[in-house]
Amino acid sequence: IFFRSKRGVIFIKIKYLKKSLKYLSTYRNMLFLILFNLIISQICGFFLPCIMADIVDIGIKQHGFVDMGIVQATMSESEIIRCQTSYILSKGAIMAGITLIVVILDVFTGYIISKISADMSLKLRRDVFLKISDFSYRDYDKFSVSSLITRATSDVESVKIMVLSSTKMVILPFMIGGGIFMAIQKSASMSSIMAWGSVGAVVCVTACFLLVTPKVKIFQKLFDNFNQIIKERLSGVQLIRVFGKEEFERNKFKKSNEKLTSTSLFINKITIMMVPILTAIINFMTVFIVWVGAENISKSSMNVGDVMAFLQYATMVITAFVMLSITISSMPKFWVSAERIFEVLYTETVIKNEGKKFIENINLIEFKNVEFRYPGAEENVLSNLNFTIKAGDRIAITGTTGSGKSTLIKLLLGFYAPSNGSILVNGTDLKDIDKKNFLEKISYVPQAGTLFSGKLSSNLRIGNENATKDEMKRSLEIAQISDFVNENGFEFEIMKNGNNISGGQRQRIAIARAILRNADMYVFDDSFSRLDFKTDSNLRKALNTQIKDAVKVTVSQRIGTIKQSDMIIVLDEGKISGIGTHEKLMLECEIYKNMAELQLGKEEAK
Repeated sequence: IFFRSKRGVIFIKIKYLKKSLKYLSTYRNMLFLILFNLIISQICGFFLPCIMADIVDIGIKQHGFVDMGIVQATMSESEIIRCQTSYILSKGAIMAGITLIVVILDVFTGYIISKISADMSLKLRRDVFLKISDFSYRDYDKFSVSSLITRATSDVESVKIMVLSSTKMVILPFMIGGGIFMAIQKSASMSSIMAWGSVGAVVCVTACFLLVTPKVKIFQKLFDNFNQIIKERLSGVQLIRVFGKEEFERNKFKKSNEKLTSTSLFINKITIMMVPILTAIINFMTVFIVWVGAENISKSSMNVGDVMAFLQYATMVITAFVMLSITISSMPKFWVSAERIFEVLYTETVIKNEGKKFIENINLIEFKNVEFRYPGAEENVLSNLNFTIKAGDRIAITGTTGSGKSTLIKLLLGFYAPSNGSILVNGTDLKDIDKKNFLEKISYVPQAGTLFSGKLSSNLRIGNENATKDEMKRSLEIAQISDFVNENGFEFEIMKNGNNISGGQRQRIAIARAILRNADMYVFDDSFSRLDFKTDSNLRKALNTQIKDAVKVTVSQRIGTIKQSDMIIVLDEGKISGIGTHEKLMLECEIYKNMAELQLGKEEAK
């Protein structure tokens, strides 16, 4: 569906509506109950103006009798008053009963709608979170972290609010049509007043929708950017202060905040202006109805009660348009939020878990003519990679800065798929292997040594949730951090990102967590960079002794850390510059030789 305006073309994707309806389809019975309640409630509402008209025209004006001539001829004044009172009370009791039914139905319907919207938002948040958890690195490149957080929180909340308000919207056409029909029954001549009021309300709502929708899309993008600035400012507070960039960051925040505020003000102004305009339309319509109705009463072509009933039906119709307008005015944000949510949910992951083959152990990994480039890049990051890793091998990856070491690890772990070539595990292409099954065989220590807030034991058990204290102590001893645990205990509370421990302690706890998994392959991505040389040496010796049957892949620029490896892969500008043992590379690879001599000296490097 296209809406054209001076501000551009707005495209609302029908597929997102269909996907939203799929979520609602699980509540089919409850939705039918809501619809039934709303229809019954509205039918009851149609009778109230007619009963009120009877009270005025018959109960008050004619003392409760249709034929006043008969009343005057046969009844006394006290009897007339008694009959009049009885008529008014009986009609009033009927109105009170109908009103009670309407209130009960509306309260029950509101409860059901609230329950549906809350449950639907719960499922959306769950599905968004699970989908994000399955994203590959390439998928994460499409969305910023702040944008994903906004989509999982405020966008889901927008959809929830829309479900709350739009569920009742289905009854509005019935309310409008029924109100018009009942009003015409009272006075067809005054129906044109109601028609002009309805046209004015529709024009107002349409104009608001066309103006607001493109701005809502802009607002959501600005909000993502605003969240990103806040996140960077809080996470980089120390660096900002050291370099004296507080003023720069303030200006950056100010500009983003002003753009966000300006866009928000525009949306609010248009939305808020709609309310007084619609109120004015209702008031003008009321004035005209009273004016024309008074003339009709003076001409005896209408009764007072009929004019009052017509006014109520007309107000009912315009009120329905107002409710419709309020719902529609919030539709742009809903459409944008729904689109953003389903953009995440229906992202086809670059590396899908479509592999069906399972492996028992990792015995052999082969890189065959592997090439890789990032999305949108013109040149390969890695080119023509060919090497083999066998069970028990100690593999090292080194090279110049920006040579593609970490990218190679991401390919090895299956986070990225090669652009060309293939990675074989036990002779099977990695893309054909069940990803969960493959990753269960691997233990990984990232460069940052990421830890989570919580107890030390809970961080360690991420590697093995069933690990005993003895097993955790063993892994901590191998990682050379048992003294820290002996002093602080397994219940030691680690703050967010491990901010209450040193960088070296953070790395060693992350290494202990990886060891605890008892995997077929251990990948250490520059995981020894914050360790002193003695601790580094002791840790490597313990690893070689305790997990000698597993593959150990180490990324490091420290030659002292990797010189004892069975195979060292030297990368330079994404290509293999040399491959072999330390001794072989010292003879054949100039880049490696220079690195070794600079770090260790010529004599020790030999």
